[in-house]
Amino acid sequence: MDMHDVRVVVTPDDLARVGAFRYRIYVEEQGKHAAHADHVARTLIEPLDHTASSIVYYIEREGAVVATMRAEFLDDDARARHAAAFDTFDFMPPSQVMHFTRLMVAPSARSADATPKLLFLGFALAVLKDRCFGLLSCKPELVPVFERYACLQYAEGYIDTECGAQVPMAILGETHYLRERAAPLADWLADHRADSPYTQHVLERIARFHAGRPRARPACRLVA
Repeated sequence: MDMHDVRVVVTPDDLARVGAFRYRIYVEEQGKHAAHADHVARTLIEPLDHTASSIVYYIEREGAVVATMRAEFLDDDARARHAAAFDTFDFMPPSQVMHFTRLMVAPSARSADATPKLLFLGFALAVLKDRCFGLLSCKPELVPVFERYACLQYAEGYIDTECGAQVPMAILGETHYLRERAAPLADWLADHRADSPYTQHVLERIARFHAGRPRARPACRLVA
């Protein structure tokens, strides 16, 4: 996959551009409330963006930000904030988990490769940081979209005070899991890391939740 247009936020100016893009998508286009939105400066920058545990990255085309995502590397303090995940996957130490948030894509890029690129970089960061497990949440109508990228629902949906109805999703960045879902990315991942001891446990817990539910859709191609 050609990643030449993917950038990582490294300067205040980078973050300011991402914050302005978030505001346009989240507040102006989608009409959502965001606790940390600055309506005077028309920007959405959050405390989590400044922590050492987070990486914000984005896609830039023709001098404009067209997509962004944030990856947070969890620690022991995250158990309370992600109780549903750690209740379901109680064998998984926080040191193996990443949390993906603030995925936003401009309308002009939603039918292109922006989302696969952001997820691909998430896998690359997982390998770099020796993490094997990713968490995210999405609106119920977007569940089929994320299932195409090998994400699976692992717990019942809930109502978020800011985002409304949300579905908790998880993705295991390991070869066996991805091959089970026909994700070609599995072959790329096999060259960079071996499966961890958690693979089978994760699959069993997800299968338990999905018992009697329709089989997950095959993952789409993440590597061109």
